[in-house]
Amino acid sequence: KDGDPLQNFEFPSGPRLVNGNFYFFRSFTYRGSDGCFSPPLADHGRFPVLVVTSPDREKVIGIASPPRNVTITMVTSTSLELEWVEPADSGDGTRTGILDQLTYNVTATGSSDSSGCLKTVNIYDGTNKTTALLSNLCKGTIYDIDVVALNLMGPSEAAEEKGRPISPPGIPYQLDIIFNPRHWWNVTGNTMADVVWDTPLDTGDLGGGVEIERYRVFRSLPTASGGPVQDSDNSTVYTVDLTTVPGYSTMKTFAYNVSAVNRQGRTLGVFSAEGPQAFVQKELGLPPKVSVTTDDGITRSPPQAQGISDYCKQNCTMISCGASCTEEICMVVDEPCDNPGGGAGCNLCEDPVVKIFIGERNLFQIVAEDLQGGDSPSNVIDIVPPAAADLNPLFRPEGVVVIESETYPESTIANVSIEATPEMGRSGEDQRVCFFAVTEQGLRSRLCVLVRVIQPFPEFIEPYTREHQLTLGCQFSTLMTAIDYTEERLPLEEVVAKDYLLRISYNGSTQVSQYRRTASGDLPAGVMIRTPFGAPVNNSLTVRLSWTPSRQQEGFSYQICLEAEGYIKNSSVTSDSPKRWACLMLHVARCKFCASQTQDTFSQLASEWRTSWLNVWSGNHALMEADVAQGEVQLGPVLKVSRTEQCSLQGREYLCNDDLSHIGKRYGVAVKDLLWWNPDIADEAGRQVDYRLVENQEVCVLPQTCITDAHIYSAGY
Repeated sequence: KDGDPLQNFEFPSGPRLVNGNFYFFRSFTYRGSDGCFSPPLADHGRFPVLVVTSPDREKVIGIASPPRNVTITMVTSTSLELEWVEPADSGDGTRTGILDQLTYNVTATGSSDSSGCLKTVNIYDGTNKTTALLSNLCKGTIYDIDVVALNLMGPSEAAEEKGRPISPPGIPYQLDIIFNPRHWWNVTGNTMADVVWDTPLDTGDLGGGVEIERYRVFRSLPTASGGPVQDSDNSTVYTVDLTTVPGYSTMKTFAYNVSAVNRQGRTLGVFSAEGPQAFVQKELGLPPKVSVTTDDGITRSPPQAQGISDYCKQNCTMISCGASCTEEICMVVDEPCDNPGGGAGCNLCEDPVVKIFIGERNLFQIVAEDLQGGDSPSNVIDIVPPAAADLNPLFRPEGVVVIESETYPESTIANVSIEATPEMGRSGEDQRVCFFAVTEQGLRSRLCVLVRVIQPFPEFIEPYTREHQLTLGCQFSTLMTAIDYTEERLPLEEVVAKDYLLRISYNGSTQVSQYRRTASGDLPAGVMIRTPFGAPVNNSLTVRLSWTPSRQQEGFSYQICLEAEGYIKNSSVTSDSPKRWACLMLHVARCKFCASQTQDTFSQLASEWRTSWLNVWSGNHALMEADVAQGEVQLGPVLKVSRTEQCSLQGREYLCNDDLSHIGKRYGVAVKDLLWWNPDIADEAGRQVDYRLVENQEVCVLPQTCITDAHIYSAGY
């Protein structure tokens, strides 16, 4: 300085030196004229050969980098234990060069208002240990933790971490066993239970801020199971099928222990611990017995109305009592099964039927009885009617009303009124109506009754003649009578008083011949069905079917069907009666005719039938001309088609039968006349098969039986 060399100076005055580099200095003579140092001119006696850096090392030392991988290795309710890894640069540009010169400082700062614990903790022990124990911390407080590395140049930047001291969770509270916990309509036979509890008030941080990872449920009685029966999720409900509990069939008491396991993740210090166990014990009582008493004085209470499972169906098969009907199904009510071996005779589980009339107030009574008994019976607290708001709509058909419900010390009685609508009657289907009884303990029973409208059961009175032979021009008449005693076969007077009436209606006809079978919704021409009243106002009811067949209807058979319809309160109701239909088969004879007053001579008949009056008269010698209008006239013989002897035409056997052409030649008549006399053959259906005849088919023929002219040859023939 000022031309004199300095013995000590700080170098450089600007940027920092690079850690780990060696810097050597020689003394130079300052040449003032050109501003340069001249080593050759250096006065080694006056200037130092080596400039010593600070601290006293040839190698420059800088500040260390932050410690690495700070981890909380142990968490308690009042302490946190830490460990970390030394800095990547200890200060000399390497990780290990001056590692032995490092020390560490740990500071934890929290914001707790609790007394008896430290909000701030500072640890410096002057060693190079890479672990630290922070004690006397406040439980549940989140601490900001800084770890700093120090060397001779000073502290490094801090490595930051967070931690929270916590403890095992508290005891689950309000632990309980709820039998049959589901909705009213989901009765499970009181073989299901929910073990329920609430989250511990202290989940590990004096509050609920720590996650409950899972709960452990232990079955306690009759003996410990040796391990948890559930150890999976954080649900506060454990559902148990009581029938799976060892010794269920003899058990009356169930007990469970429940503990909570909390969990804290790495961000605040890994921790997981199980808390103390809560204990609950509860006795399984008897569900109520529900019965129905109908107006006939009969009381019914099937097993499923005594707490037995809703799965109890055909053959009493259900989950809780195995694959067949056994005494286990009736265990709860101490009643043996009707058929312990199972099979078709096991009908315990059928819903009772309540039979009602439409349009009337039908009453029955539901009674729920407490079966618990003993010194402290658990009385039935309610019968829930099917119209309750929380019930499945399937169980609340319209018209069902609980008109009165009374609770007594050991039973509840509900009087029920049902008024069936005509729609219920018309559907013909039973309506399932369910009632539920529940005890104070939560044990429930359900009784479902099948509300069945007493259905009409109309039937035609037998015997009646099902087949009749009719003649053209002759009037036919028959009476058909139907009656309805209902499906219950009640006295007719009672049935009529309940407005169960009848109506007989036409149900279709079928025209039948060798060539067709055609159904029709219309009555055959000329058929009349007369009923005394147009509306259903009687029971029994008689109708008259009358018919005078006319020309072109002969040779056909006509099936005419009638249906007896049941009515309740003037509403038609579908019936399952197999005898509500009656079908008559009316065969109209060919080659016969009943003469009318306007067609009363052989000549007139002959003209209509395309023959001579002698031919008509030859077949009816007993009738005089004046008697024709009063009698049945046989117009000609009725032939039956036969097969030609020794005819063998494989695949065309029908050619072996007689045909119209041969019949005409045989009897001296034209084919067109045969078709005129046999309208069933002349029918379009017959034409489509070329009027083919079959063996034993009937054909009306009016042969030339009387010769009115002749020619005698001279040869005598």
